[in-house]
Amino acid sequence: MSDEINAKQPGRDCWRSARERDRRKSRHHIRARLDGANIDGTAKADGRELPWVLTFNSSVQRIPIVSEYLRHVMKGNRSKFSTTFVDRHFDLLSRPHDIHVYLWNDAVMHEQLVQLFLSWFGHEKADILWKYLERLYTFTFYEFATWCGKFSIVSALLHGGINPCIRSGHAMDFKYESDYCANAHELYKLGQQVLRRFFDRFPLRLSTYIVTRVVEMRQNAATVPSSTIATIDSISNRCFACPCCDQTVPLFYRLRFLPCQHEFCEPCFWKDMLQTIDSPDKHAAPDVLSCIQCGAFVGPVEMLPDTEKKCWQDLTPNERRLESLHRLHLLPATQQTLKSFKGKKKRASEQDHIAPNWQQAILPSLGSTQDVRMDKFFGSVEMNAIPYVSACLQAGVNVDWVNEYGQTALYIAVWRGYMDMIELLLEFGSDTTIVANGGSTVVTFAEATGNTDILNLLCDHAKENNQAIKVLEHSSKDGMIKTVELGKRSNDSSRLTILIPEETNHPGAGSFMIDDAVSFELNQELLKLFESLPVDQNQKQKKNVYLCSERSYFCDAEGWVRESLEDSIRTTIHSLGGNLQLAARVYPHMRFLNYTKVGTVLAPHIDLCRVDPFGSSSSGQHDPVQHASQRSTHTFILYLTDCNVGGETCLLGDVMGEGRSLVLAKVAPRRGRLLLFPHAAPHEGLGVVDLPKLLLRGEVQFFNK
Repeated sequence: MSDEINAKQPGRDCWRSARERDRRKSRHHIRARLDGANIDGTAKADGRELPWVLTFNSSVQRIPIVSEYLRHVMKGNRSKFSTTFVDRHFDLLSRPHDIHVYLWNDAVMHEQLVQLFLSWFGHEKADILWKYLERLYTFTFYEFATWCGKFSIVSALLHGGINPCIRSGHAMDFKYESDYCANAHELYKLGQQVLRRFFDRFPLRLSTYIVTRVVEMRQNAATVPSSTIATIDSISNRCFACPCCDQTVPLFYRLRFLPCQHEFCEPCFWKDMLQTIDSPDKHAAPDVLSCIQCGAFVGPVEMLPDTEKKCWQDLTPNERRLESLHRLHLLPATQQTLKSFKGKKKRASEQDHIAPNWQQAILPSLGSTQDVRMDKFFGSVEMNAIPYVSACLQAGVNVDWVNEYGQTALYIAVWRGYMDMIELLLEFGSDTTIVANGGSTVVTFAEATGNTDILNLLCDHAKENNQAIKVLEHSSKDGMIKTVELGKRSNDSSRLTILIPEETNHPGAGSFMIDDAVSFELNQELLKLFESLPVDQNQKQKKNVYLCSERSYFCDAEGWVRESLEDSIRTTIHSLGGNLQLAARVYPHMRFLNYTKVGTVLAPHIDLCRVDPFGSSSSGQHDPVQHASQRSTHTFILYLTDCNVGGETCLLGDVMGEGRSLVLAKVAPRRGRLLLFPHAAPHEGLGVVDLPKLLLRGEVQFFNK
């Protein structure tokens, strides 16, 4: 039996890999659509072409597929709306469909809907809904899922990148096609903006809640006579004047907010949501949706139980820290520990897929184990996601936990300049004296970058106890602020060696090395830095992993290493009369690799890029908007010791096959030598003979100024 299992295992692995590949491909398509790419011809964000506006996909070939999806919605079959399926049938799921073809002419589906509406809404509300549906000519999957009460399907459509502002059509839309097309185009562009916000650190439960409420407000406006209709046409009141924007829009493009009964156009609602949804007021509100005229909420909303409403404001920062740490320790340590707990999984109801406020929407996604919780906590700090960090702190975290670079959450917030985040972490007792790898503290970093606002904030917080004041004063004087002289380096072009010419048809084209890239003084400082860093123990603890070198992590937040490397690259390229507009950005996260065993090799491979959403620069300033999602292009290796025999880095023709044995360039370790090559360049490390082989490795991005 064991042989049979082993024989089947490769097949399962291949199937799992294929499914993961399809999922990633679908996610790539979704992201491309959000950025405005026209992958499948369904719509164009910048043009006036909206093929689905008055074309409702009632062709004979598509009717069975759409009908099948509608039945899956009615059954709440969430598995049929996976990311891969939504991407595969994006054209069908994203546009309106003829309501007569799919709901009125299909007797079986019509009868099933009658029973479903009665069980979900009751007789009175079901009758109102049917009267509303009789006025429609088209409908969307978002609306259909909301009518059926299947919120999990709404979540799946949002996760698949379906535009929530594509809405149903009415008989009047056909009569005034030009007005309909103009407003449909405006709503489509707004929907793309809304989706980008939903994908940007936005809880899916909250996104689902907003979309379902909009569908309900459309229905409310269509079933209740409007008091703000302005008679534009003597035959039909086809337009109304929006009191918020003073624009005249088609009658069926208005929303009616309950219980205040105020009406406004749908574009005004979405624009207001985009401006206010992430504000501090909305973070603390019992409901993120309120009337954009009077501010009224939909209705009374129950927040968390009283047992969860701990009066954090009555505790001292240290007490908050201890309470948060206690709550973290109540969770299982890892996923493996969580799996060992016996008991059946509770099946999520449809109501579990929506949440009316930030607090309820975030809490279920914070992680069920300590390791996942801390990962989400640090990720939220990096992205300055205040509501997520606040929820993590109250649900339970170790606020003084450090990452592999020795950085606390407070250090990251200070590095990024997040003032509100710094205040929040200090309120939960974050320690200001913890030293990151390399000797930097939050105080020394603030001093090195000259950020007086952060220094004043840290000092004001430190005045709460005398010991903290003394520690801060001591750190301010003795902090590790690098002022290493770069030394005189020749700009002679002989220092530069082109390894693979730019015009070569090879992924490693443009690889080069610079001898004496850093001064002797800086090289010595880097050796001292290496001696002060702890060796990463996580790699050694992993099973079935051959550790080819000892790793020590260093994040150059203060920029003293990056400045030198960027200067060396810039002056060398310019000395050859190269592209003066070409610039290099060295990323702050680096690794020291120490080879201590004779014969250690590094198998042929290619490197992965690093994404830096902040566009880190040596000045310590970060602009997430200007440098959004920057990706590194090259790997750099700075050799810190000489190896006369062995340890060469070889650039290869390919990772496997005949190209694996084709060596295009061989670089020997020499003190101060800087090697740069594209991430996609196949390379390997030959066996080490002379010890030690010590190098600093990191990522570089080349770009035009």
